[in-house]
Amino acid sequence: MLTRFTQMNINVRPKEDGSYIVFHKASARYETMDFTAEFGWNTTRLDDGSTLSESAIPDSEMARWYAHWLKPYNIGSENWFDQIEEMMEEIKGELYQYADRKLTDDEMWACSNLEDMYDLLERAKEYAEAYR
Repeated sequence: MLTRFTQMNINVRPKEDGSYIVFHKASARYETMDFTAEFGWNTTRLDDGSTLSESAIPDSEMARWYAHWLKPYNIGSENWFDQIEEMMEEIKGELYQYADRKLTDDEMWACSNLEDMYDLLERAKEYAEAYR
């Protein structure tokens, strides 16, 4: 299982209880902070279902001190491999439309970028295959 993170604006609250990675503006560092959907940042749900919320940080203070949080997505490694292969096929299709004809400068630039992307995806596919 691979985990991917998406940067979320600090004003957008997580939808689920948990520990999240937040970016502290002043120190320019990431740190972990607990969150509950009921009480917000710096609150924790205990195993018995009760919540520790005495140290809750209001949204306005979070926005003052923190820039963003990272939303995790768990993705099976086989999905990465398949998705990379799919992107590579799409690039092949794009390149095929330019085959066997004289290209404009813009088209040559586009082809060059597509070929570079294809090469990068080929390398990524090798890594993804190791986790398959």
